[in-house]
Amino acid sequence: MRQVGGPAVPAALGLLDESGPDGVSVREVARRAGVSPGAPFRRFADRQALLTALAERIPADCEAWRIAAVERSEGSATRAFGLGFVRCAIRHPRRFPLVKPLVFGPRGPAEPDARLTAIETAFTGLILADQRAGDLRAGDPAVVGLAGQALVHGLSRMIVDGYLPPESAERLAEQVLDTFGLARQLGTPSGLWAAGTRGGPRRAAPRTARPPGGRPLRAPLRVTLCAVARDPRSL
Repeated sequence: MRQVGGPAVPAALGLLDESGPDGVSVREVARRAGVSPGAPFRRFADRQALLTALAERIPADCEAWRIAAVERSEGSATRAFGLGFVRCAIRHPRRFPLVKPLVFGPRGPAEPDARLTAIETAFTGLILADQRAGDLRAGDPAVVGLAGQALVHGLSRMIVDGYLPPESAERLAEQVLDTFGLARQLGTPSGLWAAGTRGGPRRAAPRTARPPGGRPLRAPLRVTLCAVARDPRSL
């Protein structure tokens, strides 16, 4: 992904978080960045170019939330990966509308598309490792991953749209994820994640998946996920 430097981008992100995309003006960004009104135009041709640069920056920031959640997790890395996305939505709800056209539009830039593909590949690796460890139900990783993404994106959309109160959104998201795990423990076919936090039955300590050669899979996969988020060419 193209890296954008200079003080304008952090200032623009702060303004975006306060006022949404419609509230981002080049003049106000320059004022907050402590530069002359014309300085941002040396890097960005116009306001739309600045917004495009922000849209390219935001997915990387969101991945940082996911990576942090995975690195801190002692249980299902897949569950942690999804919860990290929800936390990003809670903290930065006004960023999501700006990113949607970039990710889902018909002509997204090639580099962000390659980055998303690389992240999805690493995500599939986390699913496979969790399935081997018994932290995630068996099944086609693509289908399990799609179900998990639908759940996480739906929760995030509800947060962004104001259907879930921000002060309790993370707790509710954890409970929703653990409800899927509870269904799995009770033997119903709909469970995705194993229960283990607030309100759910305590589960056994997570196992580390090992291939026939005996090397643990989870830690290398977490390292791979971090590497891919920084450089999709690492896969």
